[in-house]
Amino acid sequence: MTNLMWDAFSMGSQDNQFRSPARVDGADLRERNLAVVLHDLLFAQPTSRSEIADRTGLAKASLTGLIPELEALGLAVEASTSKPAAGRPSKLLTFDGKQLAVVICEVSETEIITESLDLTGRILRVDREPHKAKLGDVETVVKVMANTIQQHRESIANNGSRPIHMVLVVGAAVRGEKPIVLQSKELGWNGPVDLVGLMEARIPQMRDSISLVSGVNVAAKAEFEALKRLRLGYPKSVVYLKPDTGISSAIILDGNLLVGAQGMSPILAHIEVDSNGEICDCGRRGCLVAQVGPRKVLELAGLGSQITESGLQGALQVFVDNLKNGDEAAVEASRKIRKQLNKFAETLALLYDPDFIVLGGYWAEIFEILELNSEDLTRRPNFFQTVEGYVEQDGRSVFRPAAFGARAARVGALQEVFIRVLNRPLMLKDNGMVPALGPIAEGPTYIW
Repeated sequence: MTNLMWDAFSMGSQDNQFRSPARVDGADLRERNLAVVLHDLLFAQPTSRSEIADRTGLAKASLTGLIPELEALGLAVEASTSKPAAGRPSKLLTFDGKQLAVVICEVSETEIITESLDLTGRILRVDREPHKAKLGDVETVVKVMANTIQQHRESIANNGSRPIHMVLVVGAAVRGEKPIVLQSKELGWNGPVDLVGLMEARIPQMRDSISLVSGVNVAAKAEFEALKRLRLGYPKSVVYLKPDTGISSAIILDGNLLVGAQGMSPILAHIEVDSNGEICDCGRRGCLVAQVGPRKVLELAGLGSQITESGLQGALQVFVDNLKNGDEAAVEASRKIRKQLNKFAETLALLYDPDFIVLGGYWAEIFEILELNSEDLTRRPNFFQTVEGYVEQDGRSVFRPAAFGARAARVGALQEVFIRVLNRPLMLKDNGMVPALGPIAEGPTYIW
């Protein structure tokens, strides 16, 4: 597995970060033991049955039944045979997952991006399609989503695989045991929308196996895991920012997604960065989004009219291209982004003391140009306590570009499905599918 999403599988045993889930007594003992073997296999592949037994403490005799079951579920495969200097050759096992697919559909202001991926993180198919829906037009968005998803399901079947789950990703507040979209300013949905229910009505074969997630939340969790894999120590606090229609934000604090009573992440875009700045839509002055939100940046760069011609994302790409080509107005706008993000970091240090501020969206693409980690950054106070294994930073929040860029939410969505399979593999028995995930905020960040 060479995909960045799965690089950590080869790191766990080396860094002693991995611990097999404890075996338990009771009706789910077999599934827990299957999970123990699957976890171990991921972190030590390719490996032999005897090595699995030594690491997990499971009896070799029990592995005789457990390994074939994982193979039947499509989660393990015999990869090769070892040739030791002495003794009998051993059959080596590796994680499989190539015949199990997840469809992820992300909807934005102007388009729908649909990806099919297998459980190794391999992309099977990608489609980008403008939905051309007017603000508030739910039906058109749902129709385009459903048609594209159906095409992906057919492609998966034609390739000899099977879909085990579908995830709908929205840039909006999501809430509930069976989550609904509370509202979406981006799409003009001013009231609750049962997007899962609407999709189940069109694709009844996936009923109870469709999840709905807030894009910024799953993106933040994926980026948090990417930071851990960079061996920078255990991040105590990570803030994720993504400029899209406005500026979305999420916080990982002590390994958990920070949300409020309604399941929403803190809205950091309305932190004041300039007391004499622009009046924000919220009624206050100088909010981060009012100063350097996407539309304001385009205005500063002389590209306001480009939104009508190319849409917001298209206009932002023009800005990025202009900036890389040294356009004077674009360069000046980037200087303002840098200044306001530095001010934002100063305030954020007093609120959450983040080790890292991760920038997604087009900010990740121009990260080197912004030069945010230069020495003129105000040093943050060292309020944090030392945590075992934590590498202390140099007294300030460190900006980093998003590892997964524009795909962060889709990567995070796949990881959410994968962790369920990893812990409850028997849900796939008899061609079963992964049940709807429920509120994402209830779970901790991923194990790897």
